Amino acid sequence: MAFWAMQIAFNTLWTPVFFGLHRIKAAFVIMAFLWIAVAGTMVSFFQLDWIAGALFVPYLVWVTIAGALNGSVWMRNPKEAAQPTG
Repeated sequence: MAFWAMQIAFNTLWTPVFFGLHRIKAAFVIMAFLWIAVAGTMVSFFQLDWIAGALFVPYLVWVTIAGALNGSVWMRNPKEAAQPTG
């Protein structure tokens, strides 16, 4: 349940950091921790029930894609990433 709570917390934190605060680099770091938490949750769930683990595979794929998009935005906007607006 610790992995579950951790992934929920990182998922909740990412949106306001990326969209609200425009802290692209910080959001990428959060996304990396989110990926680890989702992967850990998936592995833990696989140990309990293979269906529960399998249902987390699309979530991990989505977090991977979202992380790649976050990284792309960061690399394409180095000035905005360095100095957030607001």
